[in-house]
Amino acid sequence: MEFNAIYVIVAREFKKFVRERSRLVSAIARPLVWLFLVGAGMSRLVPPVDGVSYMQFIFPGILGMTILFSS
Repeated sequence: MEFNAIYVIVAREFKKFVRERSRLVSAIARPLVWLFLVGAGMSRLVPPVDGVSYMQFIFPGILGMTILFSS
């Protein structure tokens, strides 16, 4: 397997991603919107369970969702 070829493709795609400002902004803004708007709204309705707030509960899911849907 040619790891050099894989590296070149990944580097090229990363450069394209960084150059496209709209994709970069949406990749950063979407998880923040989920965390602060949805998380803050739901945290008022859901009481903490065993000392874990809803924001702490939802954070790993938002992180996973961001990784899954941005790739």
